[in-house]
Amino acid sequence: EMCIRDSSWVEDLIRRIDQLTTWAHKGMPTVFWISGFTFPTGFTTAVKQASARAKNVSVDTLDFEYTVMMENPVTGPKEGVYINGLFLEGARWDHEKGYLIDAEPMKLHYSLPVIHIKPKNIKLVTKKHFPQYLCPVYMYPIRTGIRERPSYMFAIPLNCQPTTESDFWVKRGTALLMSLDD
Repeated sequence: EMCIRDSSWVEDLIRRIDQLTTWAHKGMPTVFWISGFTFPTGFTTAVKQASARAKNVSVDTLDFEYTVMMENPVTGPKEGVYINGLFLEGARWDHEKGYLIDAEPMKLHYSLPVIHIKPKNIKLVTKKHFPQYLCPVYMYPIRTGIRERPSYMFAIPLNCQPTTESDFWVKRGTALLMSLDD
């Protein structure tokens, strides 16, 4: 059983090849299309390992700090990576205020802006001044995945409206998806 349609799969394959070819010939892209990786958790682990080597620390002492960017970056970050290609399901992102808000009626999916993933010492990962929702990231809209390939990848903390707590988004089933059924 396929989790995405054949036409979407071919389009994604072409984008994957373009991303990897550009990376091989021109160097690291400014923003990585994380949805284009066959094994996204392998990519995030490699980012953490590269940072650990550069800082000469154990990889176990690092965790990620996630920042949703207000605008698209034009150059790569000094530390970590920028990623895109994630879709919010069950919520939308307020670009001006920088937090989750209710989805519009009859609209289920929204593109999330670029995210900066920065490895930091676990003790130095800063707490945000907004309440946060630890948003699960799934590879496919079918969250259970298939037997050979689970859909859950990792979780990204996203700022919530000051008037809502993370339970609000849990009850709505809010998640980030790397692909849509289209």
